Amino acid sequence: MSEAVLDEAIEQIADGLTVDWTAIDRGTPGRAREWAKSLRVLNDIVKLHRDAAADYDQTTMAPATPEVAPSPTPDTWGKYRLTNKVGEGSYGSVYRAWDSELERDVAIKILHRRVGDTKLRERLLQEGRALAKIQHNNVVRVLGIEAHGDRVGLCMEFVRGKTLADIVRGQGRLSAAEAVLIGEDLCRALSAVHGAGFIHRDVKAKNVMRDDTGRMVLMDFGTGRSAEVQNKSDRAGTPLYMAPEVIEEGQQSARSDVYSLGVLLYYLVTADYPVNARTIDELRAAHARREHRWLSELRPDLPVAFMQVVERAIALDPEERYANASELLSALNGLKIGVSPWFLRLTVPLLAIATVFGGMTLLGAITSTHYNTALQRSDFAAADTVWDWLRWGRLTSVPPLLILIIVVLSVAVLRVIRRVAVVSSRRVARLDSAVRNRGTAIAHRLRLDEVSVRASYALLISLAGVTLAGWYFKPLLLQLLAYIPAADSRDLELLSPQYVTYHNYYRGVFTLVTILSVAVWLPVMRLVRKGQSLHWGMWLGGALATCIALACLHMPYRLLIYRNLFEVVQWNGARCSVIGETSSSYLLFCPDVAPPRNRIADRKDPGVTFVGAQERLFSHFGTTPSSH
Repeated sequence: MSEAVLDEAIEQIADGLTVDWTAIDRGTPGRAREWAKSLRVLNDIVKLHRDAAADYDQTTMAPATPEVAPSPTPDTWGKYRLTNKVGEGSYGSVYRAWDSELERDVAIKILHRRVGDTKLRERLLQEGRALAKIQHNNVVRVLGIEAHGDRVGLCMEFVRGKTLADIVRGQGRLSAAEAVLIGEDLCRALSAVHGAGFIHRDVKAKNVMRDDTGRMVLMDFGTGRSAEVQNKSDRAGTPLYMAPEVIEEGQQSARSDVYSLGVLLYYLVTADYPVNARTIDELRAAHARREHRWLSELRPDLPVAFMQVVERAIALDPEERYANASELLSALNGLKIGVSPWFLRLTVPLLAIATVFGGMTLLGAITSTHYNTALQRSDFAAADTVWDWLRWGRLTSVPPLLILIIVVLSVAVLRVIRRVAVVSSRRVARLDSAVRNRGTAIAHRLRLDEVSVRASYALLISLAGVTLAGWYFKPLLLQLLAYIPAADSRDLELLSPQYVTYHNYYRGVFTLVTILSVAVWLPVMRLVRKGQSLHWGMWLGGALATCIALACLHMPYRLLIYRNLFEVVQWNGARCSVIGETSSSYLLFCPDVAPPRNRIADRKDPGVTFVGAQERLFSHFGTTPSSH
């Protein structure tokens, strides 16, 4: 019994068929099971090298121009005159044939004479039925299935052109623009396949042809299955193109076809694969360790947007991929790849300049709005213009920018010192390499080489920095956000000049928090530039944390940091400061009167007497008043 099972497995391996190893394990006891394990390893090696080899496809393909000398072929097959063999696989050959009735070339896939069992016949019939249900310009058209004698053949349109494998082998790596055009056609083809209720299961460079008119044609549906049928023991396809869940569990779906198409796009622009492996076990191990080469490592010149689309298509987690070929098509359609006109290339520096000035204007608007709102002086002050906001934004940005320059220069000096030390000493170089390797290993163990994980850490650090700084300066922040004219004198003491060191410390801490909130996202952006995709919610969270830090940093500048001096008046026996005025009245801030301390006095009021002095607004709330 066990010998018959093993013999059948050997025949299936030789014929390139899928072997049901689960059934073999159940039917082979003892020593025979060891032979079965050896056969399985052999099958993995044969399958991997057969599918990854760079020879002609075993599907409907025309010879590359110039045509090779035709192989010896039978003269006729039924009503067709066979002209030459254009491809050969493990269980069948593909011939170019002439249909004398319709006077056209066709391609016929004919089973070998030695292959006559019902399983292979059923497989060929299944391929024909699948193709017959799919009517699409980018899918090879089936013309019929015929049997003559003991041989069965599938008749299809004859496609004159080259496979994508031939094209990459002949002209080298393609550009992103070329790959996008190819990908769009194949997405349309796969959408038609999935719409007909089938999973292709073997999308690869050798199964796609570009005909002489430039049309992309998806072929070879011999491994295709109905989307409703899930047989976990029936793993079909080319291992290097197979999704991890297919290799592990046999879970084939539209997402697994998307993965294969993503690998194909990767191959077109690199002439290589995301994972290099010689056996199925090596491939499984690489997937388990989440190891693959980013597109940016092999083609750093590719547009970032294109790399992001491909990397999402080949994501190891099926839920992180595009749900179907239509979603991938939409993403490819959204890419704007090509040489831009000179005036479009100027948009980047112009946008950078506009962002700087716009950012300063926004910061000025924040500090001015807070100043007027906190003192309730909006109705008594001239409306700020955009130029006023730009001025205040420039003033409030100078100290933080100086701190940023110091930080950047310090980091640059440390990098130079490290580089000099590494070049000067082999011992230091070995230590540096060991530390870097150790750091890389730790990062991989913590999954910090995945953009979602790294972004999660960045978001936590950003929020933690803002939260801790806000908690530490809570008394000052609460006072800054309060209605100042109605505040208690003891609370307003925090705003007095005697706390200037505390105020500067506040600014310094929030400057560093802002720098930290931006810096922790730089490694995330590096992974994104490598092609990984990040959910917009993460970007929103990081931007929110940074904006809160920026607001806390710049909000109190005009009220607290800038040395505002106000005219001092005597009004009904109280010493007050003029904080606003209109054509008919003054807005006075009187620290010695009971809250609310804002008072409105008529310009003609004889009780208003200017004393000829200026002082800071909160000087009287400290122990050492300051006047000028």
